[in-house]
Amino acid sequence: MIGRLHHVIMDCPDPMALATFYSELLGLPVTYQSDDFVVVAANDTSSGLAFQLAPDHQPPTWPDPASSQQVHFDVMVEDVAASGPRVLALGARSLAGDGVYADPAGHPFCLIRRPSWAAPIPGLPAWRAAGKQLQVPGGNVTAVTSAYFPHADWRGT
Repeated sequence: MIGRLHHVIMDCPDPMALATFYSELLGLPVTYQSDDFVVVAANDTSSGLAFQLAPDHQPPTWPDPASSQQVHFDVMVEDVAASGPRVLALGARSLAGDGVYADPAGHPFCLIRRPSWAAPIPGLPAWRAAGKQLQVPGGNVTAVTSAYFPHADWRGT
């Protein structure tokens, strides 16, 4: 071995905006930020994703063999169909193909069903795990949470 991976770095026009998107998507915090470089990782001593300012960034075109996709991530989820509306709410846009999206800077990523060898993906948001009540305009918590977390048990809250 010669070395160890530190970060996967993506060019983008707004590093903080893209880091915020991936922080929400992956449930990882922003661990470093400057004007032109932001890191998302499990903690400030682990490798992660980094986003660097590229003012003239040209996003890839999907699916276009004449345009490189540059990089793409496969993001494991428990339910691809149920996760689609959640990534769109974060600012992704849908691309051609099942479970294929673009992040806010245009980089493609795919939602894939969690393989059987991978550990289950926690489905409860932090506010729910802490026993807090979600405040929803109109008060219909069950309808909102069922749309975003269809396999969770929301009765009695």
